Amino acid sequence: MNYANDSADPWRVTSDTSSFAPPPEASPPEIAAKGMQDWRPDELRDTSDKRPGHAVKPWDGWADWQRSLQEQDRQSFFRVAASGNQLNRFRIAKGRMTVLGGQQGTGKTLLTMQLLFNIVMEYPEISVLVANCEMDPGELLDRNVARLAEVPYAVVRDRRYRGGQRQRVLDAAGEIMPLKERVSFMQPPFSMERLKALAERIEADIVCIDYLQRFRVSGVTDFRMQVSDVMSEARELAMRGPAVVLLSALSRQGEFRESSEVEFACDYAYKLVPQNEDGTEIKCECHKARNAAKENIDLTCNHSMQEFLAPAEDQFDEPEPHTEFAAWDGGSEF
Repeated sequence: MNYANDSADPWRVTSDTSSFAPPPEASPPEIAAKGMQDWRPDELRDTSDKRPGHAVKPWDGWADWQRSLQEQDRQSFFRVAASGNQLNRFRIAKGRMTVLGGQQGTGKTLLTMQLLFNIVMEYPEISVLVANCEMDPGELLDRNVARLAEVPYAVVRDRRYRGGQRQRVLDAAGEIMPLKERVSFMQPPFSMERLKALAERIEADIVCIDYLQRFRVSGVTDFRMQVSDVMSEARELAMRGPAVVLLSALSRQGEFRESSEVEFACDYAYKLVPQNEDGTEIKCECHKARNAAKENIDLTCNHSMQEFLAPAEDQFDEPEPHTEFAAWDGGSEF
């Protein structure tokens, strides 16, 4: 696939109405006799969304919806840690959007990569696409090697092993290498058009955008509109099937940048809030949960080993259906 020209989006239907008028040489009776389709521009006649095999059509999931009621299907979430661990309160699900926000240095990327690698190691059929605007894929892999090998990240980063550290590092790398067919890293330029095309091409089950304020949509220059359009494009991507995980910067006041666009568009929203000065105790606050109970997570960050730890649940039960609405008073969600 050729990504050389990102200036135009071949998937976008134009909203320009200047060419919607009939040709000047055609009189109204002639148009009526021949039919409207004869003079409509191509973008109105063509029901394709400009990609082969993807015709524009209404939702056809009625039968699946009815079957889900009969079979009592529930929203299923990926297990991101061992059963009974609070980390499983972090919701990632196919067809859903999860946003994780945090100030710089709180560990957004670290936590997300830990969860994603846990998922691909737990589910052999799942593939992940990571689009990180700031870090090299090798650095992301080094962090996970340090965690799995239980060797300080600085040792892995500098390749200066002592004693048995070298063998532990190589063993951890040996665990990760078989995942290369199911873990893909997007390369620049980072645009939503290229991301959607790549996600479709490799049939990704989970797409990670790190981070959303650095992504762009072709033709949009206003920052606020850029964030809004990125969220809209991410929602469209999720509706095609993959789970979409977006990392977001926070303002100095601790709010999502362009808060209304981010929070209202997603299904689940979390914020990493440090509880002490050295950033080892962090609370992952759940600010929105559309299909589950809102539950916070108490985290401890081991910066040396590049790992987040969470305590066990006191009682590991699935939340009761619709408990997220129990305290709703009919007002705004936020």
